[in-house]
Amino acid sequence: MLDIGAEVNVITRAAADELGLPVRTDLLLALKAVSRDTRVFDGACEDVEIDIGGVVNHQTLLVLNKSEHTLILGAPFFYDAQVTFEYNDSGNQYAKLLSEDREKVATVRVCAPQSKQD
Repeated sequence: MLDIGAEVNVITRAAADELGLPVRTDLLLALKAVSRDTRVFDGACEDVEIDIGGVVNHQTLLVLNKSEHTLILGAPFFYDAQVTFEYNDSGNQYAKLLSEDREKVATVRVCAPQSKQD
């Protein structure tokens, strides 16, 4: 999930384990949300390769025991990949992102228009 409101990148512990990502647990990390909820992270996976459409960026992912989404890419990813959004005439939304070396560009559809009934 791309989340323009997320201040950090997050992965679930189950996904990190399934992908064989090493988790640094010698960190004390917590985040207080606007809703005043506090989330304590289990650790962090560092220098994780994120490949979207052949465009690679390396990110630090904070690990949560449980989350509604397996992977959330937030502000650090948006900054590093210089993510921008565009719409076409049909109402589809696309994310355009750059590789770390700024040599590759990928454009991926992130949202399709919904009918008024949806």
